[in-house]
Amino acid sequence: MRVTFLAGTTSAQMAYTGVLLWTLLNAAGVQTDPRRRNDLLRKYVVVTGSDGYQAVIALAEMPDYGNRPILIAYQRDGASLGAQEGMARLVVPGDKRGGRYVNNIVRIEVRNAGT
Repeated sequence: MRVTFLAGTTSAQMAYTGVLLWTLLNAAGVQTDPRRRNDLLRKYVVVTGSDGYQAVIALAEMPDYGNRPILIAYQRDGASLGAQEGMARLVVPGDKRGGRYVNNIVRIEVRNAGT
């Protein structure tokens, strides 16, 4: 997936290879409550890097509403990610800035907004 985003004031263009976050979450078995209307809209994903940096993605951004192809990348421009990006990196195509591009992912959690 080829992406362009701002890193500070510099425009970055890269091609990432990985798995769609939605595919990964489905394989893990994200559960919704069928008794709650549009329960998917209440859920969000917190992605954490080894340095404690976190980004939040509304779960509904991916499949039905934003239809965003958010990626857990393991390669950049055909090669393994560098030491700074770690084993896996969150890539959010369409974001103007790279603020949600979490490096060296150590945890992905699905949470509920409110009770």
